Amino acid sequence: SHSSPLADEAGMWWAHTATMLSMSSIMPSVLAAVTPVPDVPAFVPPSFDCEWRKWAYTRLRGGAVGVRTFSTDKSAYDALQIDAKCNNTMWTPHITLPKYPPARNRAPMSGIWFVDAVSGRDTNTGTSPTEAFATLVRGVTAARSAKGRTGQNQSVLLQRGQTHYLSQTLQLTTKDSDLTISGYGADTAPMPKLSGAMNLSLQWTPHNTDNGMNIWKAVVGHEQSVDSINALRVHGQRQVRARFPNGNPESMGLHTIPSGWAEPPEDWLPGIVASGPRTPPIEVMVRTPSRAASYAVYPFYTNGIGGICNDVPFTPNVSFWCNPNNPRDGAHGVWNASGGLVYNQSIEWPKEAQGNWNSPEEGVVHVWHSGGHWATMMFSNLSHAPEKQTISWTSGGYQDARASNTGAEWYIENLMELLDAPCEFYFDSSSRTIYLYMNGTGAPPSDVDVPTFETVLVVNGSKAEPVTGITLDGVAIVDTAPSYMKPHGVPSSGDWALRRTAAVISSGAVNVSIQSCQFERNDGNALLLTGYNRGVTVVDTEFAWIGGSAMVGWGSTDDVGQNGTLGFDATEGEFPRYTRIEHVTCREIGLYQKQASCWFHAKTMQTTITHLLAFNGPRAGICFNDGMGGGNIIQDSILFSFTRESSDHGVFNSWDRNMYLVEQPGDGGTPTVFPQYDTITRNILVANYPGAQEAVDNDDGSGYFNTTRNLILFGHYGMKVDMAGHDNMHTSNLYAYLFPVCFVDLGGGEAVPSHRDLFANNTCIQGLDTGTYAGINCAANSSYPTFRNNDIYNPSGVTSVCGMPLKEWQAKGRDLGTVVHKGIPTDETILSWANQLLQHE
Repeated sequence: SHSSPLADEAGMWWAHTATMLSMSSIMPSVLAAVTPVPDVPAFVPPSFDCEWRKWAYTRLRGGAVGVRTFSTDKSAYDALQIDAKCNNTMWTPHITLPKYPPARNRAPMSGIWFVDAVSGRDTNTGTSPTEAFATLVRGVTAARSAKGRTGQNQSVLLQRGQTHYLSQTLQLTTKDSDLTISGYGADTAPMPKLSGAMNLSLQWTPHNTDNGMNIWKAVVGHEQSVDSINALRVHGQRQVRARFPNGNPESMGLHTIPSGWAEPPEDWLPGIVASGPRTPPIEVMVRTPSRAASYAVYPFYTNGIGGICNDVPFTPNVSFWCNPNNPRDGAHGVWNASGGLVYNQSIEWPKEAQGNWNSPEEGVVHVWHSGGHWATMMFSNLSHAPEKQTISWTSGGYQDARASNTGAEWYIENLMELLDAPCEFYFDSSSRTIYLYMNGTGAPPSDVDVPTFETVLVVNGSKAEPVTGITLDGVAIVDTAPSYMKPHGVPSSGDWALRRTAAVISSGAVNVSIQSCQFERNDGNALLLTGYNRGVTVVDTEFAWIGGSAMVGWGSTDDVGQNGTLGFDATEGEFPRYTRIEHVTCREIGLYQKQASCWFHAKTMQTTITHLLAFNGPRAGICFNDGMGGGNIIQDSILFSFTRESSDHGVFNSWDRNMYLVEQPGDGGTPTVFPQYDTITRNILVANYPGAQEAVDNDDGSGYFNTTRNLILFGHYGMKVDMAGHDNMHTSNLYAYLFPVCFVDLGGGEAVPSHRDLFANNTCIQGLDTGTYAGINCAANSSYPTFRNNDIYNPSGVTSVCGMPLKEWQAKGRDLGTVVHKGIPTDETILSWANQLLQHE
C-alpha cells in the first residue's frame, strides 16, 4: 500500500487511534479494567453515531444476517455499543430466539449410531441411546462398516449436553461418504461439543496463597500423556499463559487501554536481511501466458524458491517475497528469525522477572510488524541478558510473509517469573508441574481441559476420488490447540502467511456441509478448505473467539516443479470452487495470529458469501490474497469493527499481484488468465476504526470488481485503487462521512487506458471540506478513471479535481452529470437512502 498527502491529512480523522472491543463475553478476571476508546471520526455528529447503530441492529435483528440465535443477537448489540452511544437502551431479550442453532438433523430412519460420552461403552451395539457407544471414533467405525455392507447412508449422533473428547484426529475418507454427524437428546440441551482438548484430573496444592495471591500447582502424571501445555481451559474459559504485560486476548488489544502490549523497544538486534549473502533463490518469472493486456504492473507470474525462504523458513520454501526482483518491493526487509530486541529502561517488570530467568528458552515473544501493524510475528528459543536489556531469539518470524525491518509493540509469554495475574498459568515441562493463578478464591477444579489437537476432523479425499456428502449438523467444535509456533506457508502473492491447518479440514471433497454448528475457542484457524473442494456449504454457523482465521480457502498449484515455472497453472482444479457461506456469524477472531479474517482465500474462486454478520477482528473481515479466477459474490451482509488493531486495510481487502491460468467459466472450460468479475453488493460495510483506510480496499493491482449498491460508512476513501488497479467499478453506492476524498488513486502505476476504473452514480458525503472529492494522477490523462453522475455533499458545496473547480473540470468533457451539494443531509435522509439502496430490485 501507499501513502500520500491525502493519507497523511487523514490522520486528523479520529480523535484517538484505537477503538473499543465488544465486551459482550470475556473470561472472568481481576486484571485492570479495560477502557474503551472512541471508534468513529471525531467530526461525525453524535446523533448519526447513534442512529446508524440502531438502524444497523434493526436490520440484523432476529437473524436477517448471521445465525438466528440469542447469543448472536446480543453479541452484535453489544458490539454496536448502542447503550453507550445512544445514552439509552433498546435491547429486549428475544425469548423466541434459540440459544443454539437448531440442528437440521436430516438423519435417515436407518443407519443411525448413537454416542454417549458419559454412559456409553464402545462394547455396546450403538444402535439405540441405551446401547450407545462411548466415542465418536467407534461410531464412525460402525457406520463405515455398515455403509460397506448395505450401501445405505449413515449417521452418527452425539448426545447433546456432553463434551466428546478425541484420542486422535478423526479422518473421514471415501468409505465415509454421505455420513452425517449430528446430535440427539433434548432440543433445549446444548449442542454436543467435539473437543480438541484432553481432559485432565489433577490434585491441586497451594503454591502461593499469601498476600492476596491465589496460585496453585499440580503434577501432570505421565499416564496423562501430556508433554506440553500451551493452552488451558477452566470451566470452559480461556486461561492465559503467564505473560508481560498482562493481558487477556479475548478482551484486550491495541484498540483498548491497557492494550496488553509493551511499547516499541529501544532497538532491534540484527535479523536475517533479505538481500544478504546466502544461497541465491530461484527467481521464477513466467512471461507466457501474459495478462499484460489489462494488468500494467503485474502482467506475469512471479515467485521465489529458497534464499530467504530457506532461512525463515517457510513451508514449503516458496514465496513471492523471496524473489529479490518481484515487481512489488523485491525480497522484503528483514525476517527477525535470529534477531532480538533491546527493551526500554522504563519497563516495569514483575519483581520475580527483574533478573535472570530460569528457563528463557521456553518463552515466546509476540511482535507487531512495524509501521502499519500488518501482522504479528512470534519468536522462540529465547535468551535474556538483563544487564544489556536484551531478549534474543533463534526461531520464528514465519507468521508474516512480508517482513519488516523492525517491529513495534510486543509482549512475552510462558515464563514462570511472569505468573502474577488471575487466569494466568505456567507449565514447567521438566517437573511436569502446572501452576495456575486461580481467579477468585479457593482451589481450581480438579478437572481442566488442555487443548491438544490442532485438528479434530479431516475430510480426506482427492480430486480423482473425492469424499462426498459429509455433513456436520448441530455440533460445536471447541478448544483446539494454538498453532502460531508451528510452520507456516505463503498461500500466494498477498501479504499473508498462514498455518495450513484448522479445527476442521476439508481436502479432496465434494458437497461437504457445515450447518447449524458452532466453532468456539479454536486457537488456530477454525475451518480450512484446502486443495480440491467443490460445493462446500457453511450455513447457520457461528465462529467466535478464534485464534486465527474463521474460514480459509487455500488452493494448490505446483509451486516447485520445473523450478517453480508451473506455479501459475491452476487448470488441474486443485482449489476450492463453488463454496457457499450463508447466514454465518463471525466475531472475535485473530486473538493470536493478527493476519486473520472471517473468510480468507488464496487460489480460490467462485465463492458466494451471503447474509454474513461479521465484527470484531484485527485485520480485514474478508481478505482475497490474490485475484485468481474471480466470480466471487459478497452480498446482503453486514461487516463492522475490523482493522481494530492494524492499519492500511479495509473491511474487505484484495491483492492481485500474480497471474494464474484457470478454466472458465467452470471446470472443463477454456483456460484463461483473465478472471471473472467479483461482485460486492447490497452490503453494510462500516470502516469504524482509524486503521481502516476504506471499507473496500482493492489494493495492489486489484482488478475486475463490481462494487454496487452498498452502504459504506466512514473511512479515508470511498473507492481506492493503486499499483495500476483497473476494471474496478463503484456504482450506485452511498458513502457517508468520508474524509478526505470519495475516490483516490494512490499511485504506483497507471491503468492500461482501455481498462480504466469507473466511479459513477454514487452519493458521497464528505464529513469535512477538503477542497476536492477525487485524488488522482492528474498527469495521466489516458488513464484517468471515468467519473460521471455522482452526487457530492460537503459543508461548503465547493469541490475540485486536479486543482480545477468542478465546472472547469467538467468543461473539459470529464465527470459529466456530477453535482456538488452544500451541507450534510440529515440522519433520517441518509438512512432512508440506505433503505432504498439495499432493497432487492
